[in-house]
Amino acid sequence: MSGLWTLFYKEILRFWKVSLQTILSPLVTTLLYLLIFSHVLEAHVQVYPGVGYASFLIPGLVMMAMLQNAFANSSSSLIQSKFRTLLVRTYSSSLAAYKGHTIDYRPLKMQPGDTDVTVRTVVTQPGGQPPIPIDYSMQKNAEGWKVYDVVVDNVSLVTNYRSSFNSEIRQSGIDGLIKTLADKNRTAEGPAPSKG
Repeated sequence: MSGLWTLFYKEILRFWKVSLQTILSPLVTTLLYLLIFSHVLEAHVQVYPGVGYASFLIPGLVMMAMLQNAFANSSSSLIQSKFRTLLVRTYSSSLAAYKGHTIDYRPLKMQPGDTDVTVRTVVTQPGGQPPIPIDYSMQKNAEGWKVYDVVVDNVSLVTNYRSSFNSEIRQSGIDGLIKTLADKNRTAEGPAPSKG
């Protein structure tokens, strides 16, 4: 039961973090649609005898806003979960490969009260290979410091994934992106352990 409660709590927190997007945006969109179309079409369209166009339109708009929001919220949760898993698997396996390397932390430039900093590191490779700069963009929130981007050798993880995700969404939609992330996570997981 604690897993279900944790999931419920996480979804409630996510919902309130984007409350303007979740509540206000559909409300404003629906009201604008209602005002414009009912004003323009009210005198010209009669759906059923004795039923005004606005009276006919309101239930459909309410249902459309609810269904669209339900889809957007569940899709958002799935994408966040799959992407988080992908990041952990990708970077934990990559960092584990840095055996024999030295990580040098550069001086942190931070003022008291800063909530957004960049932690700069340089990975020194054995055998005289060139060092690799890795920067961690971090933000402080109520739960503590969180990494929101990793820049390896001047290539941003966020920028890289954003362009790849945009391409996938254009080709296959949100469902296609969720499927692609799930497939990448299965691939990163490796083969299932054999029983026996």
